[in-house]
Amino acid sequence: MAPVKIWVANGPEDRLSIAAFRFLNDTLESPFYVTMIHDRDHGKRTLMQRSRDANRGVTKGQLDADVVQGPPYLHRKLELKRGRNDLTEAQIMTVDALTQCGGPPVVAWDLRDVFSGLMDEGFRFVPNSHLRLAYYEELLASWDREAELKKSPDSVLAQFSRSKPREPKPTRAQLNAVARARAKGVLV
Repeated sequence: MAPVKIWVANGPEDRLSIAAFRFLNDTLESPFYVTMIHDRDHGKRTLMQRSRDANRGVTKGQLDADVVQGPPYLHRKLELKRGRNDLTEAQIMTVDALTQCGGPPVVAWDLRDVFSGLMDEGFRFVPNSHLRLAYYEELLASWDREAELKKSPDSVLAQFSRSKPREPKPTRAQLNAVARARAKGVLV
Protein backbone atom coordinates (compact mmCIF):
# COMPACT_ATOMS: atom_id res chain seq x y z
CA MET A 1 0.00 0.00 0.00
CA ALA A 2 1.33 3.43 -0.93
CA PRO A 3 2.43 5.71 1.90
CA VAL A 4 -0.39 8.03 2.91
CA LYS A 5 -0.31 11.02 5.20
CA ILE A 6 -2.76 9.46 7.65
CA TRP A 7 -2.74 12.43 10.02
CA VAL A 8 -3.97 14.89 7.37
CA ALA A 9 -7.65 15.69 8.00
CA ASN A 10 -8.02 12.69 10.31
CA GLY A 11 -8.74 12.80 14.01
CA PRO A 12 -7.58 10.22 16.56
CA GLU A 13 -10.60 7.96 16.05
CA ASP A 14 -10.18 8.15 12.26
CA ARG A 15 -6.55 7.04 12.58
CA LEU A 16 -7.63 4.13 14.80
CA SER A 17 -10.21 3.18 12.18
CA ILE A 18 -7.57 3.11 9.43
CA ALA A 19 -5.20 1.03 11.57
CA ALA A 20 -7.99 -1.36 12.63
CA PHE A 21 -9.10 -1.88 9.02
CA ARG A 22 -5.54 -2.62 7.91
CA PHE A 23 -4.88 -4.87 10.93
CA LEU A 24 -8.04 -6.93 10.38
CA ASN A 25 -7.41 -7.33 6.66
CA ASP A 26 -3.86 -8.45 7.42
CA THR A 27 -4.60 -10.87 10.27
CA LEU A 28 -8.06 -12.46 10.01
CA GLU A 29 -8.07 -15.98 8.62
CA SER A 30 -9.91 -16.34 5.31
CA PRO A 31 -12.69 -16.24 4.39
CA PHE A 32 -13.68 -12.93 5.99
CA TYR A 33 -15.31 -9.62 5.15
CA VAL A 34 -14.58 -6.30 6.84
CA THR A 35 -16.14 -2.97 5.99
CA MET A 36 -16.02 0.34 7.77
CA ILE A 37 -19.29 2.29 7.88
CA HIS A 38 -19.23 6.05 7.36
CA ASP A 39 -22.30 7.67 8.84
CA ARG A 40 -21.34 11.05 10.18
CA ASP A 41 -21.80 14.07 7.98
CA HIS A 42 -20.67 16.94 10.23
CA GLY A 43 -23.87 18.79 9.32
CA LYS A 44 -23.13 18.86 5.59
CA ARG A 45 -26.18 16.94 4.32
CA THR A 46 -29.23 18.88 3.21
CA LEU A 47 -32.65 18.39 4.76
CA MET A 48 -33.68 16.61 1.55
CA GLN A 49 -30.76 14.14 1.90
CA ARG A 50 -31.62 13.55 5.56
CA SER A 51 -35.26 12.96 4.67
CA ARG A 52 -34.29 10.54 1.90
CA ASP A 53 -31.99 8.62 4.27
CA ALA A 54 -34.68 8.44 6.96
CA ASN A 55 -37.19 7.10 4.42
CA ARG A 56 -34.65 4.50 3.24
CA GLY A 57 -34.22 3.31 6.83
CA VAL A 58 -30.81 4.86 7.50
CA THR A 59 -30.78 5.38 11.26
CA LYS A 60 -28.54 7.28 13.64
CA GLY A 61 -26.11 5.41 15.85
CA GLN A 62 -24.52 3.15 13.27
CA LEU A 63 -21.37 1.51 14.60
CA ASP A 64 -18.02 1.83 12.82
CA ALA A 65 -17.52 -1.58 11.19
CA ASP A 66 -18.97 -4.93 10.21
CA VAL A 67 -16.67 -7.93 10.67
CA VAL A 68 -17.76 -11.28 9.20
CA GLN A 69 -15.91 -14.60 9.10
CA GLY A 70 -16.89 -18.10 8.20
CA PRO A 71 -17.49 -20.94 8.25
CA PRO A 72 -19.04 -21.17 10.74
CA TYR A 73 -20.70 -17.81 10.21
CA LEU A 74 -19.49 -15.18 12.69
CA HIS A 75 -20.64 -11.57 12.55
CA ARG A 76 -19.95 -8.68 14.90
CA LYS A 77 -20.31 -4.93 14.75
CA LEU A 78 -17.27 -2.98 15.90
CA GLU A 79 -17.31 0.47 17.47
CA LEU A 80 -14.02 2.35 17.84
CA LYS A 81 -13.48 5.03 20.47
CA ARG A 82 -10.49 7.09 21.58
CA GLY A 83 -9.71 9.66 24.21
CA ARG A 84 -12.70 11.17 25.97
CA ASN A 85 -15.04 10.16 23.13
CA ASP A 86 -17.87 7.99 24.45
CA LEU A 87 -20.87 6.20 22.97
CA THR A 88 -23.66 8.53 21.86
CA GLU A 89 -27.25 7.95 22.97
CA ALA A 90 -28.06 6.54 19.51
CA GLN A 91 -25.03 4.22 19.66
CA ILE A 92 -26.07 3.00 23.13
CA MET A 93 -29.49 2.12 21.69
CA THR A 94 -27.78 0.25 18.82
CA VAL A 95 -25.52 -1.65 21.24
CA ASP A 96 -28.55 -2.60 23.37
CA ALA A 97 -30.53 -3.77 20.32
CA LEU A 98 -27.64 -5.87 19.00
CA THR A 99 -27.03 -7.38 22.44
CA GLN A 100 -30.70 -8.34 22.73
CA CYS A 101 -30.42 -10.01 19.30
CA GLY A 102 -27.53 -12.15 20.59
CA GLY A 103 -24.70 -10.34 18.82
CA PRO A 104 -23.17 -7.90 21.28
CA PRO A 105 -20.82 -5.53 19.45
CA VAL A 106 -17.15 -5.09 20.27
CA VAL A 107 -16.44 -1.59 21.62
CA ALA A 108 -12.72 -0.96 21.37
CA TRP A 109 -10.53 1.89 22.63
CA ASP A 110 -7.37 0.60 20.94
CA LEU A 111 -6.15 -2.11 18.55
CA ARG A 112 -5.58 -4.59 21.37
CA ASP A 113 -9.28 -4.25 22.31
CA VAL A 114 -10.22 -4.93 18.68
CA PHE A 115 -8.07 -8.06 18.65
CA SER A 116 -9.11 -9.45 22.03
CA GLY A 117 -12.77 -8.53 21.56
CA LEU A 118 -13.02 -10.42 18.29
CA MET A 119 -10.96 -13.35 19.64
CA ASP A 120 -13.40 -13.63 22.57
CA GLU A 121 -16.24 -13.87 20.05
CA GLY A 122 -14.55 -16.79 18.26
CA PHE A 123 -12.92 -15.02 15.32
CA ARG A 124 -9.81 -16.77 14.02
CA PHE A 125 -6.55 -14.94 13.34
CA VAL A 126 -3.35 -15.97 11.55
CA PRO A 127 -0.60 -17.47 13.76
CA ASN A 128 1.65 -14.39 13.87
CA SER A 129 -1.17 -11.94 14.60
CA HIS A 130 0.46 -10.89 17.92
CA LEU A 131 3.53 -9.64 16.01
CA ARG A 132 1.35 -7.86 13.48
CA LEU A 133 -0.67 -6.33 16.31
CA ALA A 134 2.55 -4.86 17.77
CA TYR A 135 3.46 -3.50 14.32
CA TYR A 136 0.08 -1.80 13.82
CA GLU A 137 0.07 -0.43 17.37
CA GLU A 138 3.44 1.20 16.75
CA LEU A 139 2.31 2.45 13.33
CA LEU A 140 -0.76 4.05 14.91
CA ALA A 141 1.39 5.58 17.66
CA SER A 142 3.68 7.09 15.02
CA TRP A 143 0.68 8.59 13.19
CA ASP A 144 -0.51 10.07 16.48
CA ARG A 145 2.94 11.53 17.23
CA GLU A 146 3.17 13.03 13.77
CA ALA A 147 -0.33 14.52 14.10
CA GLU A 148 0.67 16.15 17.38
CA LEU A 149 3.84 17.53 15.80
CA LYS A 150 1.84 18.89 12.90
CA LYS A 151 -0.52 20.69 15.30
CA SER A 152 2.26 22.13 17.46
CA PRO A 153 3.01 25.70 16.33
CA ASP A 154 6.67 25.40 17.39
CA SER A 155 7.50 22.23 15.50
CA VAL A 156 9.66 22.23 12.40
CA LEU A 157 7.16 19.93 10.68
CA ALA A 158 4.35 22.42 11.25
CA GLN A 159 6.46 25.31 9.96
CA PHE A 160 7.27 23.53 6.71
CA SER A 161 3.80 22.11 6.19
CA ARG A 162 1.91 25.37 6.56
CA SER A 163 1.22 27.16 3.35
CA LYS A 164 1.92 30.84 3.20
CA PRO A 165 -1.15 32.99 3.73
CA ARG A 166 -2.72 33.96 0.47
CA GLU A 167 -3.69 37.47 -0.43
CA PRO A 168 -7.44 37.74 -0.71
CA LYS A 169 -8.70 37.80 -4.29
CA PRO A 170 -9.90 41.19 -5.44
CA THR A 171 -13.64 41.60 -5.64
CA ARG A 172 -15.45 42.34 -8.90
CA ALA A 173 -15.99 45.92 -7.69
CA GLN A 174 -12.25 46.35 -7.06
CA LEU A 175 -11.40 44.96 -10.51
CA ASN A 176 -13.92 47.31 -12.14
CA ALA A 177 -12.51 50.29 -10.21
CA VAL A 178 -8.97 49.45 -11.42
CA ALA A 179 -10.25 49.07 -15.01
CA ARG A 180 -12.00 52.48 -14.83
CA ALA A 181 -8.86 54.09 -13.40
CA ARG A 182 -6.74 52.61 -16.20
CA ALA A 183 -9.25 53.76 -18.81
CA LYS A 184 -9.00 57.31 -17.45
CA GLY A 185 -5.21 57.06 -17.56
CA VAL A 186 -4.84 57.34 -13.80
CA LEU A 187 -3.19 53.90 -13.56
CA VAL A 188 -0.73 52.42 -15.98
